[in-house]
Amino acid sequence: MPVHKDRGRTTALNYIIDPGGANVHTIWYDEDQVTPTCDAVLVKNQWHILQVDSYHTVMNIEERRFAITIA
Repeated sequence: MPVHKDRGRTTALNYIIDPGGANVHTIWYDEDQVTPTCDAVLVKNQWHILQVDSYHTVMNIEERRFAITIA
């Protein structure tokens, strides 16, 4: 998934059913889209509130990823 900002929302509420692998990381970046500012492993079977109006990506997805998201 490329580094991006979500359009039309500032936060997302995600329930991770299957993260898509054993080493999947959600990474947020500075405005330069290169410098990481935060790195998180989202635990499955939990709700997570995510800031999606700043640059971010999901890395190391190796399998099908399942989640419920509420904008």
